[in-house]
Amino acid sequence: MDKNKRGFIPHITNLCGGFTLWEILIAIGLMGILFSLGLIFSMDFYRQKILGAERETIAAVLKRARNEAQNNVNQSNHGVYFGLSLSYVIFQGNTYASRNNAYDEIFSRTGGMNLTGPDELTFSSLDAGSSVSGTISVSNGIKSLDIGVNSEGRIDW
Repeated sequence: MDKNKRGFIPHITNLCGGFTLWEILIAIGLMGILFSLGLIFSMDFYRQKILGAERETIAAVLKRARNEAQNNVNQSNHGVYFGLSLSYVIFQGNTYASRNNAYDEIFSRTGGMNLTGPDELTFSSLDAGSSVSGTISVSNGIKSLDIGVNSEGRIDW
């Protein structure tokens, strides 16, 4: 072997530079772990946003029915029926069973949400007092959010 100017044998370098199989596998594994964590956190964030949007929809439907009763639209009571699995119904009348279904307003409900509380709330005309006071809970199976309605028609959410 030839020696260089300093008297050392030159080191033979690998001319085929690149990553080894282990380095590639470790990088892919780390990327998979990061992707999985990101997916888990984003799904939880999505579920929370959907739950919040459903609570806001219910509150908006309740407020609309209360406003129609308070404004004495068609000189009648107005209410909301929650008993249907895929929708909420704003109705005109004393109860959902005795309503005038020509004036029904139907709002779609998000699938996968569980609702607990009264099936029906009616607001009296002019003073907008509620026939039932209580709490409506909307849940996605992990978290639950509440909407309160008192006898005076106040909606807390």
